[in-house]
Amino acid sequence: MYYVYFILLDSTYVYKGYTSDLKRRWKEHLSNKVSYTKRYSNKVLIGYESYICESEARRRERFLKTTEEGSVFRQQYRDILVKNSYQGNFIEEEIEN
Repeated sequence: MYYVYFILLDSTYVYKGYTSDLKRRWKEHLSNKVSYTKRYSNKVLIGYESYICESEARRRERFLKTTEEGSVFRQQYRDILVKNSYQGNFIEEEIEN
């Protein structure tokens, strides 16, 4: 299985990444082993998508990182966080189990 995942960084930026091992990659982000995200102190995994084909996951990640789609995506996730008064870490708990 392959994953495209979304991390809210310091409540301002949504980082988008791709991996074949979501648990391992999330732990790397939390332990500051990822160069881009290590400068942010607050990291919240806000979502992920799973794919059977690696090529589809990579294609989706590239698409989400485009300027036009990326801005729409960030706004959608910000709206979700505000509307639902996000307080917990339900996605992290799901990944750890």
